[in-house]
Amino acid sequence: MSDVVPDVTGISPKEAKPGTKLTIRGNNFGRSASDLVAVYVCGKNCSSSAEWQSERKIICRVAADCEGRGSVVVQTKRGPGKCQIQFTALKSTPLGSLEQSAVWVDEAPGAGAFSRSERGSIRPTTQDPLGLKKIADRPLQTEHIRLFPGQSPDPGNEQFSPTWFLLHHHKSTSFQDLKKGLVNLTQISRGGVVPQATTAQSASMSHIKDSLPIFFEVHEALNSIHGQMSKGGQSSGMQNAQQVKPDMTDNLLGLLKKAESRSYNLFEDVLTQKDKADKIRNTLAVLQRFKLLFFLPGRVNELKEDILDVDKFSQVVSDVDKVRSLFRDTKVPAFQKVMKELNNSVGSLQTHLQEKLFESSVRTDQNQTQIVRQLIELGATGDPTWDALQTSLRSMRTKNFASLKKAQLRWDVETTSARRECISSFVEEILILFKCVLPDLWKLWNRYSNGTLISNDPQQSSKLKQLASTHAKDVKRLFSDEILHGVSMIRAAVLHETLQAKNATEAAERREYGIWPEPCQSAVNAATINRLLQICREIDFKGIYGSDHIKELCFDFRVQTIRLLMEELLEEIKSLKHQEDWELLADGGTNLPKMFVSAVDEFCLLVREPVKRFASEENIFDRIQVETELRSLMASILCQFPVTLSQLATMEAPQNLKKMWPSGAMRLVTVLSNSIHSRVTKINHIEESLTKVGFPDARKVLFINLFIFNIFQVCVTVQRKFAELDNRLIEGYLETRRDPIVCAVEPGMYAGMFDWGACPRPTQVRPYVKLCLIEVVAVHAELHSVSQKLLASVLPKVIDGLGDEFVRLLGSVSKFSAHGGLQARIEIRAIEECTALYSSPRSKELFEEALKLLPSVPGNEERQLEEQIMQNFRKQMHIQLMALRDQ
Repeated sequence: MSDVVPDVTGISPKEAKPGTKLTIRGNNFGRSASDLVAVYVCGKNCSSSAEWQSERKIICRVAADCEGRGSVVVQTKRGPGKCQIQFTALKSTPLGSLEQSAVWVDEAPGAGAFSRSERGSIRPTTQDPLGLKKIADRPLQTEHIRLFPGQSPDPGNEQFSPTWFLLHHHKSTSFQDLKKGLVNLTQISRGGVVPQATTAQSASMSHIKDSLPIFFEVHEALNSIHGQMSKGGQSSGMQNAQQVKPDMTDNLLGLLKKAESRSYNLFEDVLTQKDKADKIRNTLAVLQRFKLLFFLPGRVNELKEDILDVDKFSQVVSDVDKVRSLFRDTKVPAFQKVMKELNNSVGSLQTHLQEKLFESSVRTDQNQTQIVRQLIELGATGDPTWDALQTSLRSMRTKNFASLKKAQLRWDVETTSARRECISSFVEEILILFKCVLPDLWKLWNRYSNGTLISNDPQQSSKLKQLASTHAKDVKRLFSDEILHGVSMIRAAVLHETLQAKNATEAAERREYGIWPEPCQSAVNAATINRLLQICREIDFKGIYGSDHIKELCFDFRVQTIRLLMEELLEEIKSLKHQEDWELLADGGTNLPKMFVSAVDEFCLLVREPVKRFASEENIFDRIQVETELRSLMASILCQFPVTLSQLATMEAPQNLKKMWPSGAMRLVTVLSNSIHSRVTKINHIEESLTKVGFPDARKVLFINLFIFNIFQVCVTVQRKFAELDNRLIEGYLETRRDPIVCAVEPGMYAGMFDWGACPRPTQVRPYVKLCLIEVVAVHAELHSVSQKLLASVLPKVIDGLGDEFVRLLGSVSKFSAHGGLQARIEIRAIEECTALYSSPRSKELFEEALKLLPSVPGNEERQLEEQIMQNFRKQMHIQLMALRDQ
């Protein structure tokens, strides 16, 4: 396969410029033109101009973008071939539009930009030091670089090598011509005139030499045409030949004349365009010379779109001052017209800056200061800084009125939640306006009064300070009035109780601030006020005249937030009775105390922010009136839980909860357990939570003042309320459970017409005592099922009631027989022994008093009988005794 691939063995010429006809010789170029795929010269595809001549010859033109040194490769259908020699593509020299050329090349590019640095000839040529010819840029050959390491053939290089120069540029120059070059070089050294290779004769000779390949190509083409005409004449006869020959010649002659005519026209067009280009060049030269003047109106107009570019603005203002000083008295009409346009552009820019100064989109400290400074630099009339301050502050009132009108229009058609958002948005707009505008205007005034608005011009700075001193009193009133008006509009919306009109003038001002309907106050909740408080705290009002109004507004927001949170907590505690599920927990009671503590903890979490004191804010509890109100509210809130528990004890079961609703006695016991549990454990936790939030703790104060709000006093009050509730619940429970037991003693004691004076010999403890103890066991079980802690506080009172009843009944007996006294002693001992674990000092005294009312035991026999009956009683009531002895 390698024997049939194309092989290039020779090329002619070996170096040439792009566009030159190249003859390629070799082997295996294909049997026809259809076998030829591509021809590559120095890596560039020249297939578009390739002509297949034979298996050994191909003709093509060097591609226009071909540069450097490389191989010539022919590719056929059998694949790419190989090359044994190298071709050098010379760099094409730029030509003028009127210069001769052997091949068609693009004209040299004209001057792109008419600047001083780029003026000059559009045909850069390199002069030959020998004065023999133009030096063309050629690529350096590799072998030359190896021969002269570290040197250069360029005469302008410090490492210039004359030998390399002659070898590179004058390799084909004759010895005689080199002698002439030596003479030229000698004349140059002596300051003489050297005949350059650019003369007409040398140029013509050079053109002839360069055009020889084209001449030969044209000659071959003419021979080919002549041969084709001859063949046509021989085949068709002399007559036909005589008819064809003149036609072809005439056509060729017509084409040549047409080409000649077009070339002349092209030449004329080139001259015309050259003249026109010269005029344009001259005009552009004038523009370039006075471009500062001609371009300045446009640059001034461009500043309207980019007024925040400080460097650009300062440069333009500096150029305006320079142009005015140079062309103020000019007599040139064109310059006068440009100056008039410049003055109009500056006036338009001043108007634009004044409009921008009062727009809210640029109303920041940096932007406003910059615009004011720019107006001063432009020489604006009046006092732009003071005008900006007045307009900006007074526009706040206009915007507030617009927001008020829009909010009140929405109020009549919105729902409750939407109304809350409506009034909140209105107040937020005013506060955000304060936050965005006031600090920036205050900084602008400070720079204005200190003269630092324009720090690079001492004279202008002194002038500004003098102007500012004339407005010192007005600015205080201006800031204070506008802040007070905005704050009053906020108070009218969400803190109307703080605005009380005392006379007709204040009433008129009150109407100006806005009259909101009464329902709007119910639409404002704690979350809304807290959000407004956060925005108010973000306002940087340090040092601003009238900032006390904003500071007082923050304080009132804090108090109102706490007040509304307390009211919400109160309502939540009141509603706890509807959330009771009566499900008993392991520690006694239900979930209600936990829900109560959870509600208070949530309140502490929410109230932490308004209670916290930020910089420059006073302690909210330092004002006696505020702390008294909050102390009273907190006490009433925490005391509401005992009220809620008391309501639960007597509340009837709802229709949907009748099946799970406990009995009256069970409700009393459960509520009592909740009350005791809350009093013992929960109140202390609440006290700690409120103290951590920021409420004052009296135990940490050395001298306790009754007028200082402290949570300890509140918790003591709440515990007192819980104790009162405990007593009421115990009394209610005793009425329900103890009284029936006590009332059953007398009927049981005298059942069957029993008479203490005629009592038979005792044989056992009578049934009424056993029934009484069974009821006590039932009470014990009921209390124990709720909470074991209730046994010690409730059951002794039941025993006390039994002791009172026995003392009363036995004290009314007129006479006891011996057996009657023994029977009574046995029954008292049975009750006292069974209830000994829950007996109180009072019950012991009562039982001892009852025993003293009985006659003494006469002898040992009666004592043995008494012990025998008590032993039988213990066996019979063993289970009941175990129940009453179990704690």
